[in-house]
Amino acid sequence: MDDARGLRAASVAGRLLVGGGAVVMPVAVARVFGIPADETSPSVYLARLFGVRAVMMAVLLARSPDAVRRQQLRLAVAVDLVDAWSAAVAGRAHQLSRAASRRAVAAALFEAGLGAAMLRNASARES
Repeated sequence: MDDARGLRAASVAGRLLVGGGAVVMPVAVARVFGIPADETSPSVYLARLFGVRAVMMAVLLARSPDAVRRQQLRLAVAVDLVDAWSAAVAGRAHQLSRAASRRAVAAALFEAGLGAAMLRNASARES
């Protein structure tokens, strides 16, 4: 497996795991991130909204032709950076615990890093 495929597989897998989990098991995923939730919590609804977005991003990344993928990657990196910023703001505002904020920031920055690496890889192949 070349670098580009490996990076794409890691990003798709991460998005499917976290996003799919948030759709199917939102309480469990919230707990993994350190976010208090139960079946009656409004955060279940929000987790599913986030989850389906992540799943759709994974599907697009996995199935799009190369010509379209770069634009999708740019958008995905932007979304991931806003996610990281949002988690940091939520931590500072005590809407999330410090631990939950750090986990969410780390996950979002990890995905942003994968996207940036895929963009660099694509640029290098074009040179």
